[in-house]
Amino acid sequence: MLINLDAIHRPQTIEEAAALVRRNGVYPIYGSGAYLVRLDLRDVQGAVDLGRAVNDRVGVSAGAPWIGGCATLETIAGADAQLGALVRDDAPVTLRHTLTLGDVLMEAPPDSLLLAALVGLDAQIVTPDRDRLPVGNWLALDLAARHNRIVERVELPRYALVAASGRRALSIALEKVGRTPADAPIVAALGFAETQRPDAPAFAIVVGVDRAPVRYQDGLRSARSDYKGSAEYRSAMARTLAEAAMARALDIARRAEP
Repeated sequence: MLINLDAIHRPQTIEEAAALVRRNGVYPIYGSGAYLVRLDLRDVQGAVDLGRAVNDRVGVSAGAPWIGGCATLETIAGADAQLGALVRDDAPVTLRHTLTLGDVLMEAPPDSLLLAALVGLDAQIVTPDRDRLPVGNWLALDLAARHNRIVERVELPRYALVAASGRRALSIALEKVGRTPADAPIVAALGFAETQRPDAPAFAIVVGVDRAPVRYQDGLRSARSDYKGSAEYRSAMARTLAEAAMARALDIARRAEP
């Protein structure tokens, strides 16, 4: 519970909001601010409601898709079939209407398929000073550093629509293993392949082996081991799933050729 919260600010501009979140104990709220409750933070003294300052939609600028920091997971799911499938695998419908992109980026759950997709798509986080921070760099920050920044939007230049085919420039395929098909994955891999160059090498992003999604490389060893799976099991599954996901992404890319 937010037992120390004593002020909620509602700035009209992104510049006002950026100045407020630089204060100690002041956290940004994207949408409902669900991540604050989910993380059970005890040092929250103030919150900045970004509803008037940050976009809650999905759009395109100069051909590149972007997602507003206040866009809900359900909004993201409805905007794109490939990302939508991952979002639905990540969260039930009740959470999809509550959690926003900003919530996910602040909480940074290590097994998030949406975050794995953003890493694979080389997503860039745009801040109020117009800096573009690679999402992998964002995930390397601790919460104290993340709450001093505002996610204005996330841009996906590698995920543009290809006019000739009407398909996205990258195909995405998911392979995962869990206790049941409906459970969160113990290990999962997202395969990526270029739809315009289906003979180019595919690559995979893996979750379940480290504190954040990582790019698969031969010999990858898991840094995680728990009751759901030993490090050896996770390492073996990462290889099997990455190979399967890359093969399926290539197959999708080849079928997408005009």
